[in-house]
This record gives sequence, structure tokens and C-alpha cells, in this order.
Amino acid sequence: MDIVSLKKELFEKLKSNNDVLGAGIKGTGKAEYIVIFVKDLSSQVVSMIPPTFKGVKVKAEQQKVAKPM
Repeated sequence: MDIVSLKKELFEKLKSNNDVLGAGIKGTGKAEYIVIFVKDLSSQVVSMIPPTFKGVKVKAEQQKVAKPM
């Protein structure tokens, strides 16, 4: 399974949580990893994100949310 499919599958599992904003892929070649964008990096949020998913490294990254003026 390719990393794009794995990213989609992992995001589908996590998106029901309001703190999860999206998912992406960073790195190149063998160093590619999945990024889960979250509202904040609290231990509660980070603990639900696995360090690896089906052999691919996963990292949480805080995404700034623009507030309407």
C-alpha cells in the first residue's frame, strides 16, 4: 500500500476527533512520513496518534487556525 492510501486510511480513523484538522505527507523517498495536523499538541491529542501506521512514521504537527475577525 502506498503512503497516500495510508494517509487517507489513518485520517479516516482520526477525523472524528475535533482536534484533528487534516493530514499530509512530508519528507522525500524513504524518509517520507505522515503528518497529522492538530489544533494543539496536548498530551491527550498526541496520545491518540500512533508513532507509526502500518510501517510508516507518523508525526503530529500543530496547525494554526485562523480566527474570523
